[in-house]
Amino acid sequence: MAERARASAVAPLLLGAFFVVYGARVSIASHGEYRAGRDALEHDDLRAAITHFRRAAKHRVPPFDAVADAHAALLSIGQRAERRGDAETALSAYRSSRAAVHSTRSFLPRSGDVLAQADAGIARVTVRLERPLSLRGVPDGEAEARVLAQLRAAPRESPFFVLLASLGFLLFAATAHAALVPAESGVLARLGRHRWLAAVGFAGFVVGAYLA
Repeated sequence: MAERARASAVAPLLLGAFFVVYGARVSIASHGEYRAGRDALEHDDLRAAITHFRRAAKHRVPPFDAVADAHAALLSIGQRAERRGDAETALSAYRSSRAAVHSTRSFLPRSGDVLAQADAGIARVTVRLERPLSLRGVPDGEAEARVLAQLRAAPRESPFFVLLASLGFLLFAATAHAALVPAESGVLARLGRHRWLAAVGFAGFVVGAYLA
């Protein structure tokens, strides 16, 4: 009985260890990129700073990442460049923040406030500093609204793929547990006889997490 109890703990412990190691790696990467961005700022290398902050913002593992600080730095760079009339740097910073939000794969809600600020910054700079021909003669307010509408029409995360990733992970975890700890009857026993389901579950998790 004691041996069975110890064996039953193997799968949860392995999964727990995996997530701890993965989370630590992501956290270290996020803070490392953020520190590199701060160093680049101190040397007035805005291009490098934007690159590092964008990378830091992509490594998300709340609350142990530097995502919020990285987005704040990107938006700050964009606002300062906007005030100077530097459209190229402002757009680069705002677009980097926006791209980091959209490219982050997570089961948690995306940073809506950050995305709204980045979109608003892109719209302002596009209209006031490098207005395209299609918006010539259009009042600023209406022109910004058009740019914002185009930005907000971009593809959003799909609940279907979030569900696929969740179910895939659960199937993988249950099948792996059944394989490591054979059961005599019940659902786990049936899963243990079909170990190929672990591969199906893992594939569903990867595809869902990537496309969510």
